[in-house]
Amino acid sequence: MHVNRHCTEFRSTSCASCTEGTFQDGDNGREQCFLCKHCDAGLGLMVKKSCSSTSDAVCEVLDGFFCSDSNRGGCRTAQRHTVCSPGQYIGQREYRVGGECCPTCPPGMYVSRHCTEYRSTSCASCTEGTFQDGDNGREQCFACQHCDAGLGLKVKKSCSSTSDAVCEVLDGFFCSDSNRGGCRAAQRHTVCSPGQYIGQRGWCQNSSSESIKPRTPFNYNSLFPLLSGVILMASMAASIAIIYWKKKKKKKRQVLH
Repeated sequence: MHVNRHCTEFRSTSCASCTEGTFQDGDNGREQCFLCKHCDAGLGLMVKKSCSSTSDAVCEVLDGFFCSDSNRGGCRTAQRHTVCSPGQYIGQREYRVGGECCPTCPPGMYVSRHCTEYRSTSCASCTEGTFQDGDNGREQCFACQHCDAGLGLKVKKSCSSTSDAVCEVLDGFFCSDSNRGGCRAAQRHTVCSPGQYIGQRGWCQNSSSESIKPRTPFNYNSLFPLLSGVILMASMAASIAIIYWKKKKKKKRQVLH
């Protein structure tokens, strides 16, 4: 769903369902849903999972193509295989370049030199600020996501050579575009009225809403019965100890006489 009408001092937020061909995959304050991904057969893609109102479409490659840019268990872009020479085939961990089936580079590395008839693929490590999270035939690594504090984001998980950075929101912001357990975009909270605070879903609404609850001061008087009980038990224990000690001392004196 998306925001159809923002909340005011007198009413809560009004939401509307995403229309066909759009989706929204998390709690949000957006005024419109995201467009669903189109799996274009002309680009070597077909639908693996259809788009719904709560999740984007996932594409996979058609026969005769290989994925050159994977995302969320699917594929965003594909390239056509070159027909192999007699005695060759396209392996699971190979990629096509020219007339050769070249071995891929492992995660954290990219292709620095393609294979030829006489040598194998040469790989190089991703430089700082870039990553590659799977076997690949790419000539460069992906740029790491930047968690910009000016946009309300901070680092939740740092980027490494084999995985992208994951961002989370700063205090005073809520996530408006979630991704892979993190956040890609955030919006600042509106300052709430006296007697209200920002609820779990990040929206400031009137006091009748479940998301907004008035602050209740702690009732220290509720501790008095508990404290009284503790003090009473401690006094009784001390009294028993003193009586026991006096009896033991008296008995000891009788034995000495």
